[in-house]
Amino acid sequence: MGQAVAELVRARGYSVGTVAGADELGGANGTTDFAARRVLVRTDMDDAAMVKTLVHEAAHVVLHEGPPGRQLPRALTQISE
Repeated sequence: MGQAVAELVRARGYSVGTVAGADELGGANGTTDFAARRVLVRTDMDDAAMVKTLVHEAAHVVLHEGPPGRQLPRALTQISE
């Protein structure tokens, strides 16, 4: 799973882990927990989807870790697909 991206996340002080499925993440493909400084990605997806999800979560780490992005309500940080 995207070693360079995982290293970027770790370099910012977050751990990177996996979970077996969507049930463990409330239906999400991945999550970023700022309080626990942890990124989790599901393993029941193909490799490309796992890397895409890790990149997405890494963007949360980079863009929303500190102000002003950290202070935005979640609804304003979501992009509709």
